[in-house]
Amino acid sequence: MNTKASLDKAKRIGSVWHELTTLRRRVARINSHARQLHAQGQLAVADVADKLADAGGRCPCGKDFGPRFGDRWTICFRVPLSRGGECTVANAEIVCRTCEIRRAATLGIKWE
Repeated sequence: MNTKASLDKAKRIGSVWHELTTLRRRVARINSHARQLHAQGQLAVADVADKLADAGGRCPCGKDFGPRFGDRWTICFRVPLSRGGECTVANAEIVCRTCEIRRAATLGIKWE
């Protein structure tokens, strides 16, 4: 594929491409963190994308995700990796930043 065709394709898929790139980076960062904590399993980009699609752009608290709404989603583990949780889709949950911080305070997790 030549450069012009690549640029045309990038323009057509626009924000979807940006979101996919962001998703890949986030999943890679989470998997790297899980390896450092010696947690079992790894997340796949496709699985996280499915989980995000199932969330429908909303946090369980009812808050909408996205830059248009001024909040971003984050991957939160039901059993934290630091407490022996597995890095799997079954243990992962898509929530807003506010819910993640509230949950961390409830669990007594201190941010490094």
